[in-house]
Amino acid sequence: MVSHCFFLLPMRDTRAEVCPVPSHHGILMLSQDGSIAYVNHVFCDMLGFRPEELTGRSYAMLVSPEDRATAMTAFGTERLGNNLFSFKLRKNDGAPIAVNIYRSPLINPNGRTYGTVVTIMPGSGNDLLPIST
Repeated sequence: MVSHCFFLLPMRDTRAEVCPVPSHHGILMLSQDGSIAYVNHVFCDMLGFRPEELTGRSYAMLVSPEDRATAMTAFGTERLGNNLFSFKLRKNDGAPIAVNIYRSPLINPNGRTYGTVVTIMPGSGNDLLPIST
C-alpha cells in the first residue's frame, strides 16, 4: 500500500502548492492538461532527468508509444474505481523502464478536478500489476 508522500496546501487559483516529504517513490503532479507541474528527485533519478527538463512538459514525452492509451488513463483526471496501473516509461537515454503506478485525481473543495498526483514505483517487468483501464 502506498502512503501519501506530500502535503497539498490551499490552492491559489487552480494551482496547489506542494510541500514534499521525503519518499522513496517517484512523485509526479500533473495539471489538468497533462503538463508536469511537480516532480520529485526520486522520479528524476529513476528516469535520468533534471526537474527543469520535465516541469511544464507533457507526460507523453515519457511514455512508450505502445503504452500511450494506458498512460492516458493512468495520468488522467477522471475518477476511476481502479487507480493502479503498470506500463513502461522511457528514460532520458530512451531505454524503457517498467513501472507500477498509483494515481489519484486532485479535487478542489467544489468537487472539480484540477490535476492528478501519480506515485511511481519501479517494477522488474515480471512483477507488474495487471494493466487495467
